[in-house]
Order: sequence, then structure tokens, then C-alpha cells
Amino acid sequence: MSGPKPPDIRRIVEALDRRSVEYLLVGGIAATAHGAERLTGDADTVVRRTTENFEATAAVLRDLNAHLLVEGLSDDEARELPVQIDPPWVQAPPVRWDRVGARVDSYLRTT
Repeated sequence: MSGPKPPDIRRIVEALDRRSVEYLLVGGIAATAHGAERLTGDADTVVRRTTENFEATAAVLRDLNAHLLVEGLSDDEARELPVQIDPPWVQAPPVRWDRVGARVDSYLRTT
């Protein structure tokens, strides 16, 4: 049995940095970045709760062609949902997004 496909952390971090998002990587991907040999299939982030940061986070999700993960729907079906990725929507925690190759969980909490 194979484990989860590791996320493209470089692409995710570059997108967050390019948009100047204030964030922390947490969970398995953070452990991996610090040298742990732990496989993970997602990239957990915590972002600062400011209007500007929510705007930048929404832009990153659009840049990465993010879509919702919805239990019972295929990725193709979830991509067809009429979801507007904007700051008010991003603020509704927890938000679980998916993009090609990796899941991106955004738990928006105060930092």
C-alpha cells in the first residue's frame, strides 16, 4: 500500500511568498521541512487574520487553481461548484482546499 502523495511544498510556499501572505506551515509538512521523515498528503497553514492577508490568501488559492474537497464528490465535481474564492469566504474556518497534486488545509486562526 502506498502512502499519500507528498504536496509540492515549494510551489505552495512560493505562491504564498509571492503574494506576501503572513503564514505558518504546521502539521506534517512543517515536520518534514524540519527534517522529519513523515509522509503527508496535505500542506496545513495558519494565516494571520487581517483583511490584507485574507485578500492575499484568496489570491494564492486562485493562483493554485484551488477547489473544495467535498465528501461524496469527485475532484471534477467539486471543481464545478459555484464557489467564489474571496476574502469573506476564506475567513470561514476550517476551509479545506485542493489543488492538483496536493491538498491545502487552511485553518484560519489568530497568530
